[in-house]
Amino acid sequence: MASQEKPRQVGEVVYTEGKVSVHRAGKTITALDIGDVVHAYDVVMTGPASLAQVDLGSGRPGGAFIRLSENTAFYFDTKELSVEQRRTVLQLLSGSIAVKVEKLAGGSFSAVSDTAVLGVRGTEFVIDTIPDGSILVSCVEGAVAIQGPEGQTATAQPGKAVTGREAGLVTATVTVSELARFRSSWRQDSFASFADQAVRYSSGYATTLDTKRGAFDAALASLRSQEATLSLWREAKASGKAPRFSEWTTEKKALGGVLFESLKALFIMERPYYRLLELKSLHGRGTGVGTLQDDRSTTDFFNQFDARYGSLADGMANVREALLLFAWASAGSPLGDFFGAKAESLGSGALFLNGDNW
Repeated sequence: MASQEKPRQVGEVVYTEGKVSVHRAGKTITALDIGDVVHAYDVVMTGPASLAQVDLGSGRPGGAFIRLSENTAFYFDTKELSVEQRRTVLQLLSGSIAVKVEKLAGGSFSAVSDTAVLGVRGTEFVIDTIPDGSILVSCVEGAVAIQGPEGQTATAQPGKAVTGREAGLVTATVTVSELARFRSSWRQDSFASFADQAVRYSSGYATTLDTKRGAFDAALASLRSQEATLSLWREAKASGKAPRFSEWTTEKKALGGVLFESLKALFIMERPYYRLLELKSLHGRGTGVGTLQDDRSTTDFFNQFDARYGSLADGMANVREALLLFAWASAGSPLGDFFGAKAESLGSGALFLNGDNW
């Protein structure tokens, strides 16, 4: 009798091409390969002319298959609620992804970009973005409900794509057979329009990193002061322990407030950082060359980018790992229960805390 193929793990990398890396638990892994597993809150990144595919439990209800284009960064959280139900949230930090979601049954699947929150209804769809936050959502099948930053709503489905810019959401009629051409044209036109604004966006993102870095570093230092608790949970989780909600009450109270302040700082910093990585790649191709608002040349800025901000990326990965460990120690309780109404101040990041909002 032929042996059955071993099922893939949730988060398994099934294809890579070019430079594919991950930020995980305070470290950067620069050579992600087929068969490697990416965990919740790992930021997966593709470089220029690079591709990746990640399996999030495809073939099972609520599972998904993710394809990353070049210069793309994303992370996810996913929870299996039952055999038929899974809740998943994707945070798209830059670039473009194609997603195929299995039948959701009673679960849910959400995705977040710079300017929109997407609620998926069992579908195959693509999210294209450019560095100014403009977005195109297109579907091959199923439907995606989209909410813009000002509360506007629209639905992408076969025959109707949705674009989002600062002015709001716009629905475009496009047949499925013309979808690939439409996406290509939208990306080409959008990047061409963006080129004249690239220096301004590089300046704005750089200013955010520089002016908010102090608050982030202070929050991170407080979080690292809780390393004894984090280490305890890290070792217990690695050993296969099943936590109980009633355990570590004192530790969770002590770490909860510190973690919340770190998350506030994280959600301010992470998107500008990964957008600047994308802009760095575009700069290498001649887009966005000039002088920043603080009189630094873009060439000097991007040449020094890794040395200046590399530790920031590692620190953000530390915060995400702390969130993962806190969620594990919370034994399945929605994290919004710990942080209360304050979670709303995290914007789209709150989607990772309160399962009821997924």
